[in-house]
Amino acid sequence: MPSTIVTTPKSASANSFIDVAYADTYFDDSLNATAWTGAVTDDKTRALLQAARLMDDLMIWKGDITDDDQALSWPRYGVWDHEGDTYDEDTYPVILERAQAELAHYLLKSDRIAEPGLLGQGFSEVQAGPVKVKVDKTALLDYFPTHVIAMLSHVGEVNPDAGRNGPSSATLERV
Repeated sequence: MPSTIVTTPKSASANSFIDVAYADTYFDDSLNATAWTGAVTDDKTRALLQAARLMDDLMIWKGDITDDDQALSWPRYGVWDHEGDTYDEDTYPVILERAQAELAHYLLKSDRIAEPGLLGQGFSEVQAGPVKVKVDKTALLDYFPTHVIAMLSHVGEVNPDAGRNGPSSATLERV
């Protein structure tokens, strides 16, 4: 049984920005949400908790936390919305809540933490004459889908050291 979700802003025991009821309501109005709507409550809870951990661990947020004792990286101060107003320092921004729901749904679709099966999805080795490229099988799969990154882009960015998209460059060598 998963942990109980605690969504209280600034709480030292908060572990999620949203709860299952919020996400259920969010996905009531969404297309292609069967991974969420078909999941049991325990799996939804696990997905939300994992999404919150990933967001907290892998994002570099703008602004500063509002309380040194808060468990999560939000709420924050000094972060502006698209209209140029600062976000409320006592609540979670709606865009953050929606992004967590989307990330939890994404995580329910497949195991994003497992070792990637690059064969069939990409390549393990390519050689064209003297140029040889081999993908590192320990490269991480994307933790964040592009639309979640876009949702969060004005409040933070994915830590470039988080292993997103695997290697960002390859060394070519002659053999």
